[in-house]
Amino acid sequence: MPTNSIIDSGTNSLNLGQQLLNAILAQFTATQRPVLKSAILGQELVPVAELGSLDSWPTISFVLEGDAGDVKLDVPSSNYWQVDAGQAGYAAPAITVGEPGLAILGLPLMNGYFTIFDGEADGGKGAVLFATIKK
Repeated sequence: MPTNSIIDSGTNSLNLGQQLLNAILAQFTATQRPVLKSAILGQELVPVAELGSLDSWPTISFVLEGDAGDVKLDVPSSNYWQVDAGQAGYAAPAITVGEPGLAILGLPLMNGYFTIFDGEADGGKGAVLFATIKK
């Protein structure tokens, strides 16, 4: 395969292979890790009160290879936790388990960026361009 990651606007989650998911989960606190892991693996809703402040949850960063060098894209907790998802007062993780060695980076990644899919760029190979949204 020419890549191990796909950026897909039609995917509503960060779909990660188990090895990458485990590496990411290891970066969470001992209190946060089991909450997120259980919600992902059990596809369960979590009471928002159990999450505490979303600001206390870490940002997940992805480093992607770009034409001019590596590009770091951040996914804040407010993008990977979907509050009032399915039921008011509950949250669902927008992270799912995918195929080993692959990642499908969907809407949680793109929510913080203006994203352009340019199929004509790079001699027809295509490119995905990201720009930070001004607040």
